Amino acid sequence: MKTSNKNILVLLDLNKKNDHVIDNTIKLAKDNCSSVEFLSVKSKLRLLKGDNQLSAKRQLNDELKAEHSIQRKIKELRSECPSLSIKQTVTTGSPKATIKNHLKKNDYDVVVLGKRQVKPIHLFGNNVTKTVVSNYDGDLFITDSTNNLNQIENKSIGVLERPSLTEVPSNPLEAIVKEKPVKRFRILGEKATLNADTSNEVVKGYEFEENDKTFNTLSNYIKKDNVGVLCLAKPEKKNARAKFNSDLNNAMKKFNCSLWISNLDTAQ
Repeated sequence: MKTSNKNILVLLDLNKKNDHVIDNTIKLAKDNCSSVEFLSVKSKLRLLKGDNQLSAKRQLNDELKAEHSIQRKIKELRSECPSLSIKQTVTTGSPKATIKNHLKKNDYDVVVLGKRQVKPIHLFGNNVTKTVVSNYDGDLFITDSTNNLNQIENKSIGVLERPSLTEVPSNPLEAIVKEKPVKRFRILGEKATLNADTSNEVVKGYEFEENDKTFNTLSNYIKKDNVGVLCLAKPEKKNARAKFNSDLNNAMKKFNCSLWISNLDTAQ
């Protein structure tokens, strides 16, 4: 991933709180960024789902409040980073199709979106996370509401490794967090020989045998080591993508941290 002049796309759900998403984007933008685009998609189908006129009106009012909140945050970003190119787009249509088309037409270095606490793979109610992972080859930052990059100095950076599927992902936040210890969590095959490497002060590693409880165990270690952002590498080989998608889904459901997904073709 490039460490300067990044173009960032931020996907915002008007039905959810977006403060943590925008705050983390501001932190990224302050360090090294040339442009930020905020994109919100209102689903036509969702607009028609109101049980009655009152509920439909309430939904529209909530979306207007969300838009105003977003505009205030964007104003803050413009004030703090006057040299940035900032764009806001709000459109109506199919979130999945709109975002897919947007990614195809534009060149982004990082896509940022929020992580929901329940059924995270169904952002915007329409598989947006899955759409981005399938149609985008740059870096993806999935922000957790409990982890703000402004407090990342008090957190650890983690890396999830699967040696059998992909190379080791790098730390994409080096520009923000310098000389910060990295915690490596390595998933090996069944009946693997395990050990914990604590000899390196910069990199502390754990190895886990793969079974039905692997991600529950990982979750405990991630919490114990106070991991704020966990980095994963998207494998180059398509036959490894199913396992990666399963790992990502488990990480989103079980880990109380933000996730950074790097594509090895672009992570230079």
